[in-house]
Formats: sequence, C-alpha cells, structure tokens
Amino acid sequence: DGTVRWNTGDFKTGYSSAILAKPAGIPQVIFFPADYVVAVTPSEGRVLWKEPWETRYDVNAATPVFLPPDRVFISTAYGTGAGMFQISKSAAGLSVKPLWKAKTMKNKMATSIVLGDYIYGFSEEDLTCIRAKDGKTVWSEEGFGHGTLIYADQHLLVLGDEGRFAMVEATHKGFKAVGTMQALNETCWTVPSLSNGIVYLRDMAHMMAVDLNQPAKK
Repeated sequence: DGTVRWNTGDFKTGYSSAILAKPAGIPQVIFFPADYVVAVTPSEGRVLWKEPWETRYDVNAATPVFLPPDRVFISTAYGTGAGMFQISKSAAGLSVKPLWKAKTMKNKMATSIVLGDYIYGFSEEDLTCIRAKDGKTVWSEEGFGHGTLIYADQHLLVLGDEGRFAMVEATHKGFKAVGTMQALNETCWTVPSLSNGIVYLRDMAHMMAVDLNQPAKK
C-alpha cells in the first residue's frame, strides 16, 4: 500500500541504484550513497556493514557490482577511482575488508561489467579493461568520451557520448572492434538496450535501432 516499511541511517543522497546480493551467503541490499558503500538487511534495513567512500561533488553514480561469493566492486569518477571489498562472516556478524583501491577505473555514470577475472568499463573517457584481482589496467582505448556499455554473446556493445557505436570483443587481450559506426550525433547518456539481436540506441533527440543479425555490407 506504499507505507514505509523501514528507513535507516543518515547517508547523503547518491545517484547509484541498489542491488540485492548474497556476499558471504547473507542476503543484503547494497547501496552506494554519496559518502559510503553500505549493506542492510532486506526485511528491516539493519546495517550489516559500511565503508566510507567520498567522491568530489558527492557523485557516486555507477551501481555496485557483486562478484560471487564474497566481493563487491565500486567505482566513481572525478579523480576517485575504484575499490574491491571482501565481505566475510565474523563473530560480530559481517565484516568488510578493502582488497584494493586504484585510479585505473573511474566510472562517471556507466556501471562496469565483470567477466571472469576482468572488469570492463569507462574510466572517465577511456574504454578500459582491468584485472579484478588487483585493479591493474590491462588495456584502454580512447575515442568514445564518457560512454556506456552492455555485454552480449562475448561482445561489448559500446555507445560513446557523441554517438559512436561499436561492437567490441569482450577479451582482456586488447581492444578488438568487430564493427563501428557513427550512429547518432547528439549527447548520448543512455545505456544501449538489446532484444532479439536488435540494439536500441538513444541520444537527447533521437532513437535508433541497429539489427546485429544482418551481415555487414561490403
């Protein structure tokens, strides 16, 4: 009926979406407000753990990413970078341990994608691949601006903020574009959507559908 079930804490407002995950096998909702990454119980909002994370302008926009069974990855721009945390059971409940922090992945607004031992995303204006175990950069590619990306069928579908669209192999062995095109011409801040082999793109004024099932024209 819309009544408040619970509220908790006194955290600054953030831009990131919450996720439901099970680090260390415990169901928890993980939030990324402006000054912390914090996890609470789904039923009552009781804080299970929190870790300070301050970003210039209080902008934490990318969504946390859960790496089973017990790690959580976060990333922000404005010179801050990324961090990996390990969640474990202790006598007092759950504890959080920072595994690494690095400026190699600075997500401004687009959430990174974890594939196996590697993380792909936008570090400010560079499409970047880093190692999940230590945050070290594997490769990076300029030319997309502050873009967005999704994953499908062993490929990254990448949309730059000025309309450049590319299908890129999802590999840590280097930037390998299968195809690229200038799809749109105005500011693109919306993540691509994919359905039945058709990718839908949008800028501030237009929408476009690209059929990835069709072979490229020679």
